[in-house]
Amino acid sequence: MSTHHHPRPTLAQGIADELMGKTSFSDAQNGLFLAGERRTGKTDFLRLDLQPLLQDLSVLTIYVDLMANKNQSPMTVVQQALQQVVHDNLGAIAKVAKSMGLEKIGVPGAFGIDLRSIGKTEGLSLHQVLDLLNKATKKPLTLIIDEAQHALTSDEGDALMWALKSARDQMKTSTGAQLMLVMSGSHTDKLTMLLNSPSAPFWGSQVRAMPKLGDDFVQAYVALLRRERPELATVRSSEMVQAFEHFGHRPQLFVEAIGRAAAASNDAQAFEAALLVESSRQTQVDRDRFTTTYLALTPLEQAVLERLIVESKAFRAFDAKALAFYAQRTAQAKVTAVQVQRAIDALRNNDEELVWKSLRGDYAVYDQGLIGWHAHLVTQHTWPPKSA
Repeated sequence: MSTHHHPRPTLAQGIADELMGKTSFSDAQNGLFLAGERRTGKTDFLRLDLQPLLQDLSVLTIYVDLMANKNQSPMTVVQQALQQVVHDNLGAIAKVAKSMGLEKIGVPGAFGIDLRSIGKTEGLSLHQVLDLLNKATKKPLTLIIDEAQHALTSDEGDALMWALKSARDQMKTSTGAQLMLVMSGSHTDKLTMLLNSPSAPFWGSQVRAMPKLGDDFVQAYVALLRRERPELATVRSSEMVQAFEHFGHRPQLFVEAIGRAAAASNDAQAFEAALLVESSRQTQVDRDRFTTTYLALTPLEQAVLERLIVESKAFRAFDAKALAFYAQRTAQAKVTAVQVQRAIDALRNNDEELVWKSLRGDYAVYDQGLIGWHAHLVTQHTWPPKSA
C-alpha cells in the first residue's frame, strides 16, 4: 500500500474564491498566509490542488519553493520561475511590450528582457515583469511561495518581499486584484514575522493555520484497506483516526505504518494492535531523536534552546533575565552575551538546524516538534533529559 495524494477540492475552491474576491469579509486578495507543520500535506495541496484549480479558472499561477535549493537566494528562485513563464508566453508578450515602452526585452536569442536582471537596479522591476505578464496573457496572476519565511534570512529576500508587496499594490484595479500572493510556511512564528509589525512588508495581514488532513483522509484508507484485505473489514475507523493523530497528521508515515501493520496481521484486532504499536514506536523515535540531539549540546547551548522553546515569540537572547537563566542552568557565576552568541551560532549550524534567525534578529526553533517534545518531558517530570 503506497502513499497517495488526497485531493481537497472543497478547501481549494474556498481559497480560490477568497483570492478572486468572491468571498465577503476576506482579506486574501491582499495576501494569504498559510502555516502548516512539515510533512502534513501542505505542499501537495498547493501544487496538486490549488495551483491546477486556479489555472482552470484562467489565473496564471506560478509556484516557487524557497527551500528547494537552500544555496539559492529567494530572489534567484523567483527570477528563475519568472524566466520560464516569460519564455512560455513570448508570443503574447511581444505584442504588448512596445505599448508598455519596453522596446528591448533581452532574452538571449529572442527579442527581450534580460531576465537575469529582474528586480535589480539595471533591469526591469518585479512589478514591470509581472504587469507585463498580466497584460500579455490577459489573466490575473497568483504567485504561490512555499516556505516563504526563508526570505526573512537575507537582505535580498527581504527586498523580494517588499518588491512583491509593491507590485501587489500597483496591480490593483477597479475590477479586482491582478496579482494575488499565497505564502506558506512550516512554522507559524516565522511566517508571522512577514506581517507582525509596521516594519514588516505585509503589516496588517494575518497568518491562518493550514487545515490538516482529517477524518475524510483516514476514511479513504479505511475503505481501501477493507477492499484489499477483506479479513480486516471490521477494522474500526475510530482506531485509525486515533493512530493518524499519533502520527502528527503526517500522511506518509501513517500510510507506511498501515502497510507494515497489514502485512503482519490476519484479522482486524491484530491489525489495530499492530498499528497502535507502530504509532507508539514513531512517537518514541521522534522524541528519542530530539533527546539525542539535545544531550549532544553543550550546557549553554542546552540552556539557550530551552529558553527559546519556553519563551517562543517573547524570547530575548541577551537581556538580563536570559543571562541569569543561562547562568543558573549552567551553574556558572556569569554568562556573557558573547558566549550566548557563540551558543546561538552553534545551534544554527547544528546538523539538525535547531535555531532559525531572521534578518532582523528574531529567533525561533527550526522544528516545531521540539515544542511538543519539551512539553511531553515536562508533563512526565523528566525535564531536562539526562544521559543514560
